[in-house]
Amino acid sequence: MPEPGYLHPTLRNIAADLEATGFDLPALGREIVEDYKRDRESRTEWEALHEGWVKLYYQKDKPVARNRWQGASDESLPILTEACNQYHTRMYNAMFGNREIVVARPSGRVSSVDTERAKRISLHMTWQLTVQDASYKREKDRLLLGTTLHGTTFTKTYRDPWLDRNVVQNVRALDLVMPYGMGPRSLADVERKTEVIWTTVNKTRMLAEVGYLLKAGTPTDKGADHYSAPDVAIREMTGFTESSGEEDYNKPCLLLESHRLVDLDGDGLAEPYIVTVDAESNEVLRVAIRWDTDELGNPIDAPWYDLKKPTEYYTQYNFLENPDGTYGLGLGHILGELNKACNRILRELIDAGMLATAGNLSGFINAAAAGPQGGDIMLEFGRFKKLPLGSEDLNKLFKTFDFKGPAPALLQALELLLGRSDRLGLNTEAVTGQLERALQPTTVLALLEQSNQGFGAVNERIVSAWTEELAKLYRLNGRHMA
Repeated sequence: MPEPGYLHPTLRNIAADLEATGFDLPALGREIVEDYKRDRESRTEWEALHEGWVKLYYQKDKPVARNRWQGASDESLPILTEACNQYHTRMYNAMFGNREIVVARPSGRVSSVDTERAKRISLHMTWQLTVQDASYKREKDRLLLGTTLHGTTFTKTYRDPWLDRNVVQNVRALDLVMPYGMGPRSLADVERKTEVIWTTVNKTRMLAEVGYLLKAGTPTDKGADHYSAPDVAIREMTGFTESSGEEDYNKPCLLLESHRLVDLDGDGLAEPYIVTVDAESNEVLRVAIRWDTDELGNPIDAPWYDLKKPTEYYTQYNFLENPDGTYGLGLGHILGELNKACNRILRELIDAGMLATAGNLSGFINAAAAGPQGGDIMLEFGRFKKLPLGSEDLNKLFKTFDFKGPAPALLQALELLLGRSDRLGLNTEAVTGQLERALQPTTVLALLEQSNQGFGAVNERIVSAWTEELAKLYRLNGRHMA
């Protein structure tokens, strides 16, 4: 039995020990902050794409600035919104179809003891994720929608010192910054990952009090340097603004938790560690090992040459696998540009209709012929106005516009793009339950079965990632039972 106050080696903060041996912690802190800034800069265009998809989802993308006039159309079609909501709803129902969300199965030669143990594990982990963590299903709800729109969302499975239990926490792709790299790479192959963690100064003070952090964090201004472009768009779309005048203990604090390889012992071999840095002061607040050990600190499953195998805390949920990169592909990648094209045509149709009605009721007056007296003449429906024009020809005094209205080709193009968008997003009439014509029941069932092929493939990817996440939680339960 561990003694009171015992901490498992993977939970210990060794920053103070390193400092005592003369290790240059400030240089490590500066290196991590600089790496984080370079990694964020390398994905600037990636963030810009996601900013556009957020605006499309909220149907608030802005029209092109050129050739706009006051009152011009800025309406949007909810193509991306509807497709995301359809996928999200189906995936959520598939994941939580019953109350027992975890089912453990023994492998190999199974005995009755193994079967009973598997049942106990199933009940305990289901209790963990539905009762002990009452927000787990809600977090999965958010994860599924984010994955559908952006293509990738992560979860982090770890021992939370604040809650004193094992937790699974959502981490947006925006908040897990990795160096840009071409080619399909698994998450475990990325040797440097930095999580952006917003917390409060008071929480860092309490974590420093118990030794989890070396010292409290520094208040950080949530300015442009720390907000990503999609975050700025989300604030604008949702009408969210930061509160002001907070007490010092409640002010925000930005921590950078870097999962990386570091050579701390100077033997020329970098080993896996977790280094937490205060982004405002560049100070290292925590250093922890990132490999499995027993209670005495001996590496578990170490190869014969004693290399430490990195423990992966993050699980990646992809909507579609990306054959050319680490981050997955979502409906934003697939439908984003089509949605923009449909919005442009829709606005042109509305503007053309507006010009054909209100535009044809406006024009110019020949001031030289009509005289300098008087102002603009406003049209009043159902009434005739007397004008002091004498015998002058009205056609010489007034010039009205003759806008022809929307071109039929625009409407045909819009219908074509909408049809393609529905097919790409599997958002067809049969799926939404809004058939415009009567079909035989067997035909409807065949259409639904065909559309479900796409949903089923996405669900399989989500379930595969979910299984990986639960395996991480199972491993943590064996180390820190709670």
